[in-house]
Amino acid sequence: MPSQPHIASERNGRSSGRMLHSALRAFVLVSGVPLGFYGSSALAVSVDWQQSYNNSGRTGQNRHETILSAANAAGLQLEWARSFAGEVRAFVLNDHYVIARVPSDDGQNLDLWYINYATGEMAWRVDTGPDVAGANGTLATGDKLIFSECGLVDAVGYKYSGICAYRKRDGRKAWQFSNPCNCTPEANVVTPLVYLSNGVVIFGYFNGGTGGKEYVLAARAATGQILGAYQTGGIGSLGNAPITGGTEKVFFDCGGNVCAVDHRNGNFLWKSNVGAPIGAFSADRNGRLYATLCNGPAGLIALDAVTGAPLWSYGGSGCSQAPAAVAGNRVYFAAADGNVRALDVGTGAEIWSAAPGTASSASLANGVMYVEGLSGAPAASAYDATTGALLWSSPSHSASHHPPPVIVDGTVYVANGACGNLCAYHLPVAGAHRPSFSRH
Repeated sequence: MPSQPHIASERNGRSSGRMLHSALRAFVLVSGVPLGFYGSSALAVSVDWQQSYNNSGRTGQNRHETILSAANAAGLQLEWARSFAGEVRAFVLNDHYVIARVPSDDGQNLDLWYINYATGEMAWRVDTGPDVAGANGTLATGDKLIFSECGLVDAVGYKYSGICAYRKRDGRKAWQFSNPCNCTPEANVVTPLVYLSNGVVIFGYFNGGTGGKEYVLAARAATGQILGAYQTGGIGSLGNAPITGGTEKVFFDCGGNVCAVDHRNGNFLWKSNVGAPIGAFSADRNGRLYATLCNGPAGLIALDAVTGAPLWSYGGSGCSQAPAAVAGNRVYFAAADGNVRALDVGTGAEIWSAAPGTASSASLANGVMYVEGLSGAPAASAYDATTGALLWSSPSHSASHHPPPVIVDGTVYVANGACGNLCAYHLPVAGAHRPSFSRH
């Protein structure tokens, strides 16, 4: 086991290592790089669905959608469908292409597919390595790159995981972060990545070994250069809830507590004991942080993002790992019982309960809420976000993975439905061609 963490960033096949200071509970600098790299305080904004749950705040809302609405969503029809060797694990949409993580043909590895969002035709695919723990988290795009967890094999044959960046134009790997110990337990990505709009990727990592430590790491998105690290402690000190970005802050689960770090300078801000491990986070633009709890005193809690003070809580004990979606003055909580509750963001008061059989977090666009369903429920459904009334649904289908729907440019993209592993629904167009593709 390594005596201290050795952080290696591999770019274009060449490796360079940097030693991170191991000071407990402190964000540290690497080679004198100032933490001013965090720059802008704004959340990532795009007309695309540029990362898992749409943006760095995980709010699940496309604020720019204008074509689909509660008035016409009932008319959605299948535009195209695509099947793969296995179920889609995660997908996003950027620059007119859907980027999907799916199993390889032999089921041993995970591939990235780059697919034309209008036709379903593949532009390229790339192998991201073995399907191992830590290699199957969130996806993000930015700086003309795609950021994904990736599976790797160390010098003695142990599988582990890292972070890889791929060029959008051809799928070629631009850089790789990995830190194997060549021992067991091996290094792995603990907390899925998030891309901040100022060109920084943040993720949680375990550096391997029985005495290994867990870190929140910040890397320059364009190059993979490690800029800073926050050590949470030993194994289990960093939770699995995807790291989330808020106004001037990033939030993560530090051993069943919520921790906040200022992403302009790396300063530790606060820690709030919420009484249970966190399932997922989301952060709105009005200074509120929402956390779903796993078997805690409530199902969802809202915190003041500035101080960490609790604002309100809702629901009983359960474990939802779906980030609460946020739009306007409402938060949409996909509860552990399979229903979505629309709550008032200020008080947590329930406005309505709908969408029975929901399996994913909610996705929001122009007054409509979209969800994926459990086995026996519709594979995807659309509801009026104001009233909770059902507007549209697709045929039921059994699946093991339920990424939330993606809504861009009047099209709803759904994973693992009866139509195929990736399906695009659009309003009817006279004479439109609806292609269907095999996995090749």
